[in-house]
Amino acid sequence: MSEQIVVRPLICVALILTLIGIHIIAAVTNVSAFFQLFLQSVICVYLGCYLSAKIKKTKSHKNEKEGEEHIHARVERDEGEETMSSKDAYMFPVYGSMVLFSIYCAYKFLPKEWLNIVFTCHFTFIGIFCLAGFMELPISKFVP
Repeated sequence: MSEQIVVRPLICVALILTLIGIHIIAAVTNVSAFFQLFLQSVICVYLGCYLSAKIKKTKSHKNEKEGEEHIHARVERDEGEETMSSKDAYMFPVYGSMVLFSIYCAYKFLPKEWLNIVFTCHFTFIGIFCLAGFMELPISKFVP
């Protein structure tokens, strides 16, 4: 029988420290905004993709000739896990266009003060929830 071991995301810690390092370097020196934005976006996308996949390592039986264990990594999916259908993928540009058009109409017809309040509240709450999700794993190790 094979034993399942959850892979520890050490690469995630390295990527998060890299993001923090990019912020520190940008604050101290003159770094191109395009370079900084490119690096941060690539790291964030890779980190999100890595954390969204449930990767497990399984130990197989020992090789008789060489006497060593082979570890196979595979992505496992739960039965109740949501996946994107082709209809969802086809409708994605339609929804994106509707959102962009509604934002255009909002900029065109609403006062700037209202938009500033709405976007400030939106990004504040999204930032708080993202920060809470980010800090949940490290805090849960210290607080029972």
